[in-house]
Amino acid sequence: MDRARDLFRSYLGLKKNRPVCDLVVLLVRFDGSVRICPVELKGRNISRGLRQLEVTCRGFKRKLGEGEDSTGTELRAGLLSTASEPHKSKFYRRSRERLEQLLGSRRLLVKTGLPRRAMFDLGPFLRA
Repeated sequence: MDRARDLFRSYLGLKKNRPVCDLVVLLVRFDGSVRICPVELKGRNISRGLRQLEVTCRGFKRKLGEGEDSTGTELRAGLLSTASEPHKSKFYRRSRERLEQLLGSRRLLVKTGLPRRAMFDLGPFLRA
């Protein structure tokens, strides 16, 4: 797993110690447009998860160029967690705001309080 993360970091042009997300979902639509969605699965530390997504998304933005590129590639991100959303945490709010500024609020999905981290269908978010 460490080798795969190192290859992924290298692809995005990130240093070896930078945090990255758990997985990336790629959706190729019938019209040829592409959606890339880094996803982080978190138990407790949601703020760290947002940081992992931010680093990953910034890497993709550098790789693809800012905004949508000429091939119609769109970047989205999702965090799925069993923990409750830490509304009172300043670090959480700042992390979430940075990601929303980077992607746009409609391109960020944060789902908390899930029975299990993988118990959520990302399909509607990816297709919308």
